[in-house]
Amino acid sequence: MRFTALLIGLLCFSSSLFAQYAPSDKVMHASVCFIISTATYSFVYHATGDEDKALIYGFTTAVAIGVLKEIHDISGGSAELGDLGADIIGATAGVTLLRITF
Repeated sequence: MRFTALLIGLLCFSSSLFAQYAPSDKVMHASVCFIISTATYSFVYHATGDEDKALIYGFTTAVAIGVLKEIHDISGGSAELGDLGADIIGATAGVTLLRITF
């Protein structure tokens, strides 16, 4: 329970800091990838007990979903490289947070 509260608090804090310097669309991309990477990391870690595998799966899953979303956006003409950068930042922050032991 404490971990979940910490995770939610850090997400809100990091989103508010990031929002001061980035457009809301980029904040949304980073936040969603943060959530996807942490959820995937947690699931894989609890299923396998392997931190390295959890890191790879968490990061890769979040970035892959971000890439798929940008591919989908190409048809609408609104794909941006900056969105992919925000996805990578969010995915990296998510798996890095969970690698830190308290």
